[in-house]
Amino acid sequence: MNKVLIVILCFSFFGVANSQQLDSIDYQHTNASILPDSTVKLILQTGNTYMNTPYKYAGTNKSGMDCSGFVCTAYKSANITLPHSSSEISKKGIYVTADNLQAGDLIFFKGRSNSTINHVAMVSKIKDGLIYIIHATTSKGVIEEVLQQSKYFIDRWLF
Repeated sequence: MNKVLIVILCFSFFGVANSQQLDSIDYQHTNASILPDSTVKLILQTGNTYMNTPYKYAGTNKSGMDCSGFVCTAYKSANITLPHSSSEISKKGIYVTADNLQAGDLIFFKGRSNSTINHVAMVSKIKDGLIYIIHATTSKGVIEEVLQQSKYFIDRWLF
């Protein structure tokens, strides 16, 4: 069974104030879908407002954003602070199976020539077995696409 690193959407549920406290929580037996639906909806709505924003390295606003800046900005709307680095974001959370992905979960990708995490995307929905993701791409900016229809990203998906 494939496993995917998912940044767990539970920071506010546990009343965690900062990442130091977050690191002390044992997520081994925690369900990944414990944020209220309204919080996930807010994160996704915020993410959608950045659709078609151009790519800009280290960007976090409508003038341009990178993948981790996009994720940080979307989560910040729900008062969830994440590091501005896909690699660092990947260190928060738990592993869940790919068939348990839900809207708002984050998935990670490796570079072309190594297994280092260098990209993050947010699951926007699962429909008819297809995983829709929103992310900031270097070529198209912030877009939504079907993961399984992107050979470039499906080949680099870390699961």
